[in-house]
Amino acid sequence: MIKKGGVFINKFKSDPDNKIMKNYKTLISTFREFKGGWDDLFDDLCKELSQYNVEIVQAKEKHGKLCIHYVFVNDNIDEKTSKEVADITSKWENKSSHICEYCGSLGNIRTEQHYIQCLCDKCFCKIQKFYQRG
Repeated sequence: MIKKGGVFINKFKSDPDNKIMKNYKTLISTFREFKGGWDDLFDDLCKELSQYNVEIVQAKEKHGKLCIHYVFVNDNIDEKTSKEVADITSKWENKSSHICEYCGSLGNIRTEQHYIQCLCDKCFCKIQKFYQRG
């Protein structure tokens, strides 16, 4: 983990040199709370949001989907810009519901375990075996 402004930031699994955080250091003020399978998706989201004056304050998994919380850096945001940013985050949050949060392959929302996750068949089988051993 690295520290930024008093907040610890997880390095990204598929990004060992931490390029995502370096490329978007003015955009991201939080640590991520999701598995490495969504790193590329999160990078694409950051590319789109980087043209707006927003700061991501939380990026996490919730109910099997990526959940992004952001704030506008200044208060002078028009309705059009606000809707564009909301649409962008919504688009990537919805895309995450089809990408395995562990490996990044195509996945599905799974509800068979203790909580809701988006998993590919291979990762789902691994997790099933883990819980069956318990």
